[in-house]
Amino acid sequence: MSTLEHSLVLISASPRRKELLESIGLSPLVSPSGIEEKVDPSLSPDALVISLAKQKVDSVHSSYPHSLCLGADTVVVHQNNILGKPSTDEQARSMLQQLSGNTHDVWTGVHILRTDAQGHGIAHETFAFASRVTFHTLEESLIEEYIATGSPRDKAGAYGIQDPLGGLMVERVDGDYTNIIGLPLHPVYQALRRLDKTPVIPTPKWDRIRPRDTFTDLETLVSVLRVECPWDREQTHESVKNNLVEETYEVVEAIEQANPEELKKELGDLLLHVLFHSRIAQDQDHFTVRDVIQTLSEKLIRRHPHVFGETVATHAGAVAKTWEETKLAEGRESILDGIPMSMPSAIVAHRIQQKVSSVGFDWQEWDVAWEKVEEELQEWTQTMRENDSAARQQDELGDVLFSIINVARLKGLDSESALRGANNKFKRRFQGVEKRIKAKGKALSDCSLDELEEAWQQVKQDES
Repeated sequence: MSTLEHSLVLISASPRRKELLESIGLSPLVSPSGIEEKVDPSLSPDALVISLAKQKVDSVHSSYPHSLCLGADTVVVHQNNILGKPSTDEQARSMLQQLSGNTHDVWTGVHILRTDAQGHGIAHETFAFASRVTFHTLEESLIEEYIATGSPRDKAGAYGIQDPLGGLMVERVDGDYTNIIGLPLHPVYQALRRLDKTPVIPTPKWDRIRPRDTFTDLETLVSVLRVECPWDREQTHESVKNNLVEETYEVVEAIEQANPEELKKELGDLLLHVLFHSRIAQDQDHFTVRDVIQTLSEKLIRRHPHVFGETVATHAGAVAKTWEETKLAEGRESILDGIPMSMPSAIVAHRIQQKVSSVGFDWQEWDVAWEKVEEELQEWTQTMRENDSAARQQDELGDVLFSIINVARLKGLDSESALRGANNKFKRRFQGVEKRIKAKGKALSDCSLDELEEAWQQVKQDES
C-alpha cells in the first residue's frame, strides 16, 4: 500500500492487528485506549463490536490531529451467546468446550475516524464483518495444553486462529481469515485509502448559507451534509434505496393529483437522491455526479440518431423502434434486458408488452387480444372448479392479468394507474361508509352486511 498522507493511529493493544497493518506496508502508531468498555447486552453482535470500536476511537482521537484513528473489536458468537476474552483459565476452558465440534461466528467491528488540525473528527467509515469457523471435536489434552500457553487469555472466544495450537483446533473457515484474527484487512485497506484522500469541505458559516437555484450550489450543499451530518455520513446505497423508491412514488402521486406545487417539491426530493447516491459513489471512488451527467448526455445523443444523426423517424413508433435497436447495438442480448423486475408488476407487464410490440410481436386489434383474455379466464376458472393446487391456480391468474393488461395497453390505457385509481376510489368510499356508521353512533363490527351495503350505495350516490 502506498504511504498515507495522514498518520495512522491504531487504538488497540493487539499485536496481531499491528502485524496485519504492517503486512500491507503501514507503520501505525499504537495507542491503546485504556478505557473500561461499556458493553450493552441488548445489542446484536455487529452493533456491539461497532459500539466498542467507536468507544476506543472516541476516547483518544482528540490527541491526534491530522490522523486516521482506527479502532476495532472482535467477539465470538456461539448459539447466540457472545464470548469475549476469558479472564480465567476456567472461563477459557468452558469457552473451548462450547466451541468443540461446533460452528461459530467471529464478528469484527471497525471504526476509522479522520481528524482535522484540532483533532476533531471530520470523516469516518464504520463497518462490521462476520466469518464462520468450525472446530474439530477437541481432546481435553489439547485444550489443557493450549490453556497452559496463556494465549487464550487475551483472545475473544479463548483462541487465536493464528496460534499453532489454536489453528490446530479449526476444521473449516468460511469468510475472511484476517477478520478472524481481528482486522478484516481488505475493507480496512479500502477505507483507509478513501478517508486519506477524501477532500474536506470547510465548515461553512451557517448564518451566511442561503438557498440558491444553481446546480453547483446544490451539489456543494449535499457534499457538506455528507461530511457534517452524522446521519448522512452513515448512509449507503443500500440503506437509502427504499427512500428513493418512496420519493419516486410521491412524484407519481403529485402528477396524478395534478398538483404543480407538490410536484415541484417532490422532484426536488428525487433530485436530492440522485446527488446523494452520486456523492456516496464518489466517496467510494466509483463515479461522481459529473460522470452521471456525462454518461446520460452520451446515451441521449446516441439513442436519438434521428435528431443528431442521419436516421429518419417521422412518428413516435419509429422513434421507439430506433431506441430499442440502439440499445441492442450497445450490447444487450435481449430487448427485455433493462426492465427492473422489482417494479410494480402491472408496470413490468406493460413495459414488456411495449417492448415486444416495438419489434412487431403484438396483436393488431384490441378485440383479437380480448379473445386471449377469454381463453385465459376459462383456463383459470377450470383450475378453480377442479380444485387444482394453489400454485396452478395462481399461475393461471397471472396469465389472466397479463392478458387484460395487454388489452388495456392496446386501448391506450394504463393498467397501473387504473388499479391505483380503483384502490383510491374504494378507500374513499369505504371511509365514507365509516363516517356514516360512526354518525349513527355504531361500530362497523355491530353492523350487518345489509347495513354496510346500504351505506356503501348511499356514498356512491352522493358521488354521482
